[in-house]
Amino acid sequence: MPVIEQLEHSADYYVRIVADDAEDLFKGGLMSIVMYCVADVDTLQSYNITISEPCKLSAESIEELFVRFLNEILYKMDEKNAVFFDISINRLTGNLLDATIYGVSRSTVDMEREIKSATYHNLAIEQVMKKVTATVLFDV
Repeated sequence: MPVIEQLEHSADYYVRIVADDAEDLFKGGLMSIVMYCVADVDTLQSYNITISEPCKLSAESIEELFVRFLNEILYKMDEKNAVFFDISINRLTGNLLDATIYGVSRSTVDMEREIKSATYHNLAIEQVMKKVTATVLFDV
């Protein structure tokens, strides 16, 4: 289970995610969005998943893939009027993601805030002490 820590920032949402591996990092990225947007994250586990969406992306690097993934989640949340809170990763390499994301209709969830996009500003993904650590800034 990834550890997500909100970092100090004057205007936007800035997080550090510490994960066991790259798959765990992407799960943590998804959860960092949910933690910011949903008023009561703990209630999501009691919902029956009603929406699933494929998520297939490629990029030049793991950093670009991570930001593209986060922005794809935000796009699909808007497009499908949904909240995605679970992911099944079929394949993940340094430049390719093949996954399915799962969620529920936004009308069933108490949304507290919205995120405009994930940014490359201050983005870092590093291997630290057998963990994968990422910092990412979201524009809110």
